[in-house]
Amino acid sequence: MGREIRFKNPKAPGTFKQLKGAACHLSNILAKDLKLDLKEKPGRRNKHQLQGVIYTVIKKRLFKPDNKTLVKDPLTMEEMSLFMSCKTFPPHLLIEVKEGMKKKHGKSKPTVMTKDEFLQIYGHKAVAARLKEKAVNGNGLYKIEKNIPVPKQQGRPGIGPHAEIAAQMNVGDSVLLNKTETNKLCSLMHFRNQKACRRIQEDGKSWRVWRIK
Repeated sequence: MGREIRFKNPKAPGTFKQLKGAACHLSNILAKDLKLDLKEKPGRRNKHQLQGVIYTVIKKRLFKPDNKTLVKDPLTMEEMSLFMSCKTFPPHLLIEVKEGMKKKHGKSKPTVMTKDEFLQIYGHKAVAARLKEKAVNGNGLYKIEKNIPVPKQQGRPGIGPHAEIAAQMNVGDSVLLNKTETNKLCSLMHFRNQKACRRIQEDGKSWRVWRIK
């Protein structure tokens, strides 16, 4: 009688809201059974992996892959309610969850680091050692060296076809270019505090650039 009052139609198909609630509740039960330490990062990660796999397993009993069309005999709102209130993990789902964990995460059950393994990666000493290494070698990928003399500059920097065009153009002058060269020239003129105006030509491919300031 109580369930009849709770749902207007207990035999109606379950909802996405129930699906999310059931996946969260069942993952908490399974995490407790597996004694995952949710205070540590590896334990929380394993719990979230379980929740995603459980969500997928139950969703297949409600919706087709398009997430819109119901399967032939979907779980009802009443059945979904049982998933959200049960005290033990449903045995008939456990095999599928193990297979899902192995397929998606490469393991048939959650793996938890030991305390020593965790400290080797996330402990204060390990983090301090990595920070010290970065202070010496920059970001750890490139070596920062000291006392390397700067060689004398040879030639004139920034001299290329676009730099020469920008240097030679006076106000009112224009030049015909393709789109890539137009972008390069306009960027260079902006860098040189020159104001440019561009317009595409009738052929739809070439551009004309004017210096207007």
